Amino acid sequence: MTDSILNSVKEDIGISPEDTDFDSQLIRDINTTLMIVYQLGYGDSEFKISSADDSWTDFAKLYTGENGIDEIKTYVSNRVRQLFDPAGITSSMNNAINEQNRELEWRINYKYDRATAESEEDE
Repeated sequence: MTDSILNSVKEDIGISPEDTDFDSQLIRDINTTLMIVYQLGYGDSEFKISSADDSWTDFAKLYTGENGIDEIKTYVSNRVRQLFDPAGITSSMNNAINEQNRELEWRINYKYDRATAESEEDE
């Protein structure tokens, strides 16, 4: 899997990384989702992607004390899939994605709360 945020999301939703026809819409949807991730407690409100050059490695640098951002990658791909092509998702598939997103939101928030509590204990 690629480290490019844009290209990894494209692969996850079934678009070839070489196909740039939808990049501007996908970038907008990714940035919208990254804003939601920030509101869940992770990331930086200033972090936005503008091309395939922006990487998960760059995004992961925003984290302290936690290993891995796989839940963020899954969450971003799920949300972008729903924003980008809602008509292409069946009702049952949409329900399953929503359920997974709710669990991921809880886990992302829990991870943030735990990291914050541990940070406060160290002070």
